[in-house]
Amino acid sequence: MGFGPAATVLGIAADVLAGEIAAARGAMTDAIARNPENGYALHGLAAAQSALGKAGEAESTRERLARAWRDADVTLTSSRF
Repeated sequence: MGFGPAATVLGIAADVLAGEIAAARGAMTDAIARNPENGYALHGLAAAQSALGKAGEAESTRERLARAWRDADVTLTSSRF
């Protein structure tokens, strides 16, 4: 996907709806590689890791999200706006 954050979100949503959690995890990982502290991508990655039974990885990602998002004035409830 090469159209920025909107394309990433739409692609990830399509993967999740299709039950392709591993593909969604890959898309989140790619988004984080481009923008390392992207709270939305970190939130989605933690959710994908949990869905895949990777509890330890999910917890580490949630901790990273907490650090990245500590000064934010909103609480994330989704991996998209």
